[in-house]
Amino acid sequence: MASLNLFLETITKSLAGGLNMPLGLQLPALRQEESISLAISAITQISQFTAPLYELKTLTGCSCRVSVGTAGSSLAEAGPSDFTVDVTGTKFLGTLNLNTAGINALTDRQSGVYFEILITEASGATYGRRFPVFIEKAVYLSGSLSTPAGDTALGKLEAARTFVKYEGDAGAQIILKSADGTKRAALYVDDDGSARFEPIS
Repeated sequence: MASLNLFLETITKSLAGGLNMPLGLQLPALRQEESISLAISAITQISQFTAPLYELKTLTGCSCRVSVGTAGSSLAEAGPSDFTVDVTGTKFLGTLNLNTAGINALTDRQSGVYFEILITEASGATYGRRFPVFIEKAVYLSGSLSTPAGDTALGKLEAARTFVKYEGDAGAQIILKSADGTKRAALYVDDDGSARFEPIS
């Protein structure tokens, strides 16, 4: 499971990677079918040059929502019920599941995809922003195998008979056919170690 530890500055609505790191954090590419462990804090900048640069806001009574998708269309979402506030009261903890039909339908590193954070205070005031993000298509998919239209997937035995191995299975034979396809013969190794070539039909 991947993890993101994000700090949202409440005035500029920019991201930082830590309490003493500059604003302007660029999100890393996210992977299709991934579940992401999220830790999200709200911060206010109090200094530009000397640490600490920010102070943490108290999140008790607040809620958080994270969405990934295109403008006007959420394709994966972690809502308020998916987050809890940690014991310090300054960090939302939750998980965002990217294994959704909407995310899977995106093309590899498609532009116009956003990661949006929205924090709502107890008073009803909200602050948040969307940030550009790339979704990388997985090479290995955990979902079921999809057979191309008009094709048939090979079974285990069929594949074993189709591809030549460096070492065959015990007792396996190679069946040879004549040019006209009417005669067959088996080539195999007998238990005494001798090579055998016997007509079948």
